[in-house]
Amino acid sequence: MINILIGLFPALMWGMLPIILTKLGGKPIQQMIGTTLGSLIVALICLLFSYHHVSYSLSNVLLCFISGIFWSVGQLNQYRALEIIGVSQTMPLATGLLLISNSLFGVVVFGDWASGYQKILGFGAIALIIFSLFLTSYQTQRRSSKEISQLKRSILILLLSTLGYIGYATLPNFSDSNGWSAFLPQVVGMVLGTWLQAIFVYKQQPILGHESWRHLMSGFIFAIGALGYLISLKVNGVAVGYTLSQMGVIISTMGGIVFLKEHKTRSELKLTIIGLLLTSIAAIMVGLTKS
Repeated sequence: MINILIGLFPALMWGMLPIILTKLGGKPIQQMIGTTLGSLIVALICLLFSYHHVSYSLSNVLLCFISGIFWSVGQLNQYRALEIIGVSQTMPLATGLLLISNSLFGVVVFGDWASGYQKILGFGAIALIIFSLFLTSYQTQRRSSKEISQLKRSILILLLSTLGYIGYATLPNFSDSNGWSAFLPQVVGMVLGTWLQAIFVYKQQPILGHESWRHLMSGFIFAIGALGYLISLKVNGVAVGYTLSQMGVIISTMGGIVFLKEHKTRSELKLTIIGLLLTSIAAIMVGLTKS
C-alpha cells in the first residue's frame, strides 16, 4: 500500500500543477521561468543530500542537458495550450498525445513491443486513447468559429509540445545515467532552454518579473513530483511507476472543472469521466508492455 501511495505522489503533484499555474496567472513564458528556477532550487538542494549517489561523465551530462532543453519546449507549449483552451481540455489531449507518441517512438527506435502480447496491449491502448480524446473534447453545443480555431491551434501547439517531450524522455536512454545523476543536468537544460526562448522568441522583458518569481511554487511542485517519480521507479519498477504517474490527468482535468470553474454540461462531464477512465486503462495497458 505504501508503494502505491509513493507511486501516486507524482500524479498528485503533476496533476495539481496546471491548476496552480492557472490560479497564479501570468503569461506562459513567465510561468516557465518561475517553474524552471523553482526546479533548479530543488535540484541543488537534492544534490547536497544525494551527491554520493551521483556520477557524471561528459557524454551523459550533455545528453541529459539537451533533454532538459527539449523539455522546456514541451512544457512551454503545454502552458500555451492551457492559456488558450483551459486545463480540462488541454490535459486529456496532452496526456493522450504523449502516451501515443512515446509508445510509437519506442516501437520504432528502441524495438519495444517485440512480442505479440505487447503489440496487442500497446495498439489496443492507442485505440482506447484515440477514442478517449474524442470523448473528453466533445461538446454537446455547436462550437463557434472562434472555439474551433482555438482548438485547432491548441492541437498544433500540443503536437509541438509532444515533440519536445519525446526528446526529453528518450535522450537519457542513450546514456548510462541513473535518475539521480540525470536530474540536475536536465534541470539546468530546462533553465537555459526557457531563457533562450524568453529572450529570442518571446522577447520577455524583464526576464525576472514579479509574475515569474510567483511561479517558483510551480517549480517546487514539478520538481518534487519528479523526485517522487524517481523514488517510485525504484520501489515499484518502471511498469507500475509509469502507469501510476499518468493518473495525474484525472486530478488536473477534474480540478479544472471543480476549482477553475471550467464549464461542462452534464453530458459533457459524463463523457469526460468516461474518457479519463479509458485513458487510465490505456496507461495501465502501456505500463504492462514495459513489464
